[in-house]
Amino acid sequence: MLAIVEARQRNGVATALEVSQQRTTVLSQRTALLPIELQQRQTATALALLLGRVPQGYAPEAGEFTQLRVPALSPGLPSSLLTRRPDLASAEAQLAASDANVEVARKALLPSLSLSASGSLGTSALISLADPTRSVSLGISLAQSIFDGGRQRLQIRSTESQRVVLIENYGKAIRTALKEVDDGLGNVARSERQEALQREVVAQARRSLQLAELRYREGSGDLLSVLDAQRTLFAALDALATQSLSRLTAALDMYKALGGDWAGPPPPIS
Repeated sequence: MLAIVEARQRNGVATALEVSQQRTTVLSQRTALLPIELQQRQTATALALLLGRVPQGYAPEAGEFTQLRVPALSPGLPSSLLTRRPDLASAEAQLAASDANVEVARKALLPSLSLSASGSLGTSALISLADPTRSVSLGISLAQSIFDGGRQRLQIRSTESQRVVLIENYGKAIRTALKEVDDGLGNVARSERQEALQREVVAQARRSLQLAELRYREGSGDLLSVLDAQRTLFAALDALATQSLSRLTAALDMYKALGGDWAGPPPPIS
């Protein structure tokens, strides 16, 4: 576009002010790239450290941001996938160390919910799990059932209150996991919709700039309309990049909430 404005000035159609305005736009964009390039380099060196490589001279394989693909959530994933999470695994290990029946505890505390990409685990289910009256009474009753099976092997007997604490800690870990998954499902779905809408905004902004440039080249438009269309497109592209990053971040958060890839089976109960 700068070349077009300069050509129009050479032919006496455009003014020096128009050339200066377009050069300012070009320089502004070049200046905006500098901190992004620095951030890109710092991120690459941080990645090198995580990979155990020397940061100097390391550069990840180049690729387009839009080429990154996130696996789709399969419908009807079992909530037992949550047992892969480190916090739940730790709580189950504490139960197992006290000779508790972990399988019985799972069946009593981990609801048979299906995880899907459609959105939510259900507010009513989460409220029910968070009911303190239910959790305390359930903890007391479970203290009798899940520990009795191993009473012959106990070298040091735990008191009933200590057993209830172990059960409550396990229930709290489950409730935390379910909330994070519920939030993650909503964030993934919402970020995908927002990115799709932002792509439409970019398409319209690019079309507007093409029309403004065409009118300017043909002499029926003014440079201010082109400059305004350029700024609109640049802002829309920045917003799209930010929204794409939000979608990928939501997918990573979902990955962590499920304790790993959502396609794998839960680990066996030891």
